[in-house]
Amino acid sequence: MTDFPDIKLKAVMGFPGPQGVPGAPGAPGAKGDTGSTGPQGVRGEQGPIGEKGDQGIPGSGGFVEAPTDGQSYGRKGQDTSWQAITKTLVGLGNVDNTTDAGKPISTATATALSGKEPTIAAGTTAQYWKGDKTWATHDKASVGLGNVDNTSDANKPVSTAQATADALRVLKSGDTMTGNLIVNAGIKTGAGSATDGIVYFTSGSVINAYLNYTGGGFIFNGGPLTIYGANLVVGGTSQLGGFASRRGTSGAYGTSIHNFYWTGGIEVWIDTTNVGSMNITSDYRTKKDVVDLPPMWDTVKALRPVKYTQAEFSPPSHLALMASGKDGDPVDHLFAADDIERWGFIAHELQATLTPSAATGVKDQSDLIQAPNPFTLIAALTKALQEAMTRIEVLEQA
Repeated sequence: MTDFPDIKLKAVMGFPGPQGVPGAPGAPGAKGDTGSTGPQGVRGEQGPIGEKGDQGIPGSGGFVEAPTDGQSYGRKGQDTSWQAITKTLVGLGNVDNTTDAGKPISTATATALSGKEPTIAAGTTAQYWKGDKTWATHDKASVGLGNVDNTSDANKPVSTAQATADALRVLKSGDTMTGNLIVNAGIKTGAGSATDGIVYFTSGSVINAYLNYTGGGFIFNGGPLTIYGANLVVGGTSQLGGFASRRGTSGAYGTSIHNFYWTGGIEVWIDTTNVGSMNITSDYRTKKDVVDLPPMWDTVKALRPVKYTQAEFSPPSHLALMASGKDGDPVDHLFAADDIERWGFIAHELQATLTPSAATGVKDQSDLIQAPNPFTLIAALTKALQEAMTRIEVLEQA
């Protein structure tokens, strides 16, 4: 180009290129708002008038003729006429025109009556109508009491069976029974009823006591059982609620009840209180682990012999008995206070100094009165005396 500075070149336009590929469709546009309601359309015209219908059937002309007596106005199809009133016309063609009193017995009634009994001829007031359709005299035999005598209760004689039974009974007094008395019910000495197997002793209707056999033995309930002029011999086991004792044979009985109970030693009980034991056995066959006592010199020196007077005292259960009484009688304290000088020991101190078996129970035990075991105290004193004797003998030999 630099070689030809004066020449100007004109650009030549080329051929059009091919059409490009159509573009993808665009996304749908948003839904437009609902248009407003258009105006109401014009009302249509009225349709043509329908065809005229057929003419109706002409009615009958003129008035209805007057009826005669006994006629009614009837109708047959489209025709009308007067007709006579009859029982058939009203649906009663089979009914007979008769009065109530003149009506005959119907066939059905006659058939039903043919199976009935004829009229019964009247009998007398002393007769009754039997099942065989005859009248019979009404007497005691007719009611099954032919052997009954017509006597009042007050005038009835003793029957043969009663006389035989009375010959075997024991009279109220002065009679002797030679056989066995067998009672299948209870016996009561007063008014009222009795239970089987029980003998009651009453004052009127009040039961004071009773004797009952339970199969295992007799039970007497109701108060003291006193036997005068004889000894009470018991061949078997005697189970008693306790013993009431007195001073001698003429003294009054005390209100307290005493019992004895065996527990390896004999416990003595007054009412509901254990007042001590009576331990009097010393058989070697009842002992084991037998050894000599150790020295008792210092132990015996520690014992505290005391003198005292008796104080008034009752354990809790006895206080309750005093508050309620016994069989209506007042109950005194178990121990009454006095001014009598006594010598002895304190039970729980013996237990603390010697051994727990030196006395019964423990200190302040409810419903138990502590009592010393004399054998324990005697054994300790004997051992200490033996030691003292040995010492004396040594001194005498010096």
